[in-house]
Amino acid sequence: MQATFDEGVYASGTKQDDNFQEACRLTAEFAKKEGRQPRIMIAKMGQDGHDRGAKVVATGYADCGFDVDMGPLFQTPAEAAKQAVENDVHVFHPRRRPLLPLQRKDAPSLRLSRN
Repeated sequence: MQATFDEGVYASGTKQDDNFQEACRLTAEFAKKEGRQPRIMIAKMGQDGHDRGAKVVATGYADCGFDVDMGPLFQTPAEAAKQAVENDVHVFHPRRRPLLPLQRKDAPSLRLSRN
């Protein structure tokens, strides 16, 4: 079962923020170049049973135009990586880790075909 989150919450408090507007502009620019919205996966692997922080992060990305996938709680790293590849995400965001773009070097074990 995939986690859900409420879109619009982050944007409602930041619509007038210059940084938020710039992030939305860059997201739209990316979508125009790629032919689809940027897609990010937020994963909360093996944690403590709550995902509020991950949902806040997901809301921010969704509100600026990203398609957001959220992994379920207690995923293993391998399960999260597999879900990210299956969902064809551009960026994988494991909570408490830096953003990790999916790259070709990961392809042997994940059958990743992205350049």
